[in-house]
Amino acid sequence: MKGHTIKAMKNSRYTSYNIENGRAIAEHPASSPILPRLLSLLRKIPRAGWAAIFCVFLALGVVYTIYSLTPTYHEYFESIRDDSDGLAIVRINSSTQAVVDISTGREIISFRDNSRREYFIQFTNHQDALIIVQWSRDWNWPWQPESWSSQGILINMHTGRRMIPFDVWQAFDGMAIVQVDGFMGLIDIETGAELLPFIYDRIWSASNGMVSAQIDRLWGIIEIETGREIMPFQFDSINTRWIDDGIIEASLNWQPGLFQFPSGREIVPTGRYHQFSCVSGDIARINAGDLNNTLYGIINIETGEELIPFGRYDRIREIYHGMAIVEYHDDSVSWRQPTHVGLVNLADGTEIIPMGMFDNLGTLFHDRGFRDGMIIAWQNEEVGVIDIHTHQEIIPFGQYHRIQLFSDGMAAILQNNKWYFIDI
Repeated sequence: MKGHTIKAMKNSRYTSYNIENGRAIAEHPASSPILPRLLSLLRKIPRAGWAAIFCVFLALGVVYTIYSLTPTYHEYFESIRDDSDGLAIVRINSSTQAVVDISTGREIISFRDNSRREYFIQFTNHQDALIIVQWSRDWNWPWQPESWSSQGILINMHTGRRMIPFDVWQAFDGMAIVQVDGFMGLIDIETGAELLPFIYDRIWSASNGMVSAQIDRLWGIIEIETGREIMPFQFDSINTRWIDDGIIEASLNWQPGLFQFPSGREIVPTGRYHQFSCVSGDIARINAGDLNNTLYGIINIETGEELIPFGRYDRIREIYHGMAIVEYHDDSVSWRQPTHVGLVNLADGTEIIPMGMFDNLGTLFHDRGFRDGMIIAWQNEEVGVIDIHTHQEIIPFGQYHRIQLFSDGMAAILQNNKWYFIDI
């Protein structure tokens, strides 16, 4: 038997054995019977057949690509948060947010949450750009997050690609406030060029080529192009939302006052009032008295004249477009639920919408409550939209559960727990 070769048994892994010195040595591994058959079948396919198979796979790839790139149409949403230039940020369902075209409902880009990340989407005034703030959670069993961390990312809303490789805090006028190693600076979005160095504790956009910035807990205002201090770093806080009117609110020794910009001239001395809660043009809504007994009034900033005397109304909710929403309250009712509300023309003090005509009015400051001479109003716990001058119903009361006003004559309405867009 020495050196004698015998055929392998059926189903053996080897084709033959060499018997030598009483041992069986496997010589040739056998290939699987399936593989030769498959190769044989493939060899029989003609070239035309291979071309047909290639075309089928190519067509499937094209169809998939077109489908994946075609924006989805959404008829309704779970919530609608914001709009900009005909686009709106919506929540399609409990796990997906998206940016959609208001007029068509077409989805521009979507963001799907998961168990460890949530998204806050923010429009910028940079064309095609969004800031996506991502909150990450480290979970502690069973469901409590141990810690939260956030990162702002600037992306192209059409491609979803990240535009700059830094943690973004704010984007405006083609620039982005970013943070590197705990310090903030300003860069050009398109080129990545550094506009302000990374030396500031905080930066916030102002207007007309200015930013407010903080160094060593003190705030000032900087001109972006030159880096020059327009207002020195001496304030405990700065509010620049009225800078387009040539006015800023700033605090010295934590006492607020109004200053002319950019001269820095003190218009309303610090400490005279405990809060300037709204400014529009040359008028300001003032909270006087003390924190336990607030008196609301409206003054002319330059002259100090009281346009609406302190205490005339229980609350002046806001001023905007030369108008103010004012309220009377019953002591037994929460301040969130006024007993009478009206709209006042600040030029002459007349009531555009008389007190008590409607139960409540929407906000003036945000366009979702007031736009193009229309305002959201409530009557007998039903919501509608009215013309502020004629008081005529634009959207009848009770037709929808909730309403938001949007751009281009569009409104968002809530009906049967779903949000829809309609053309007013």
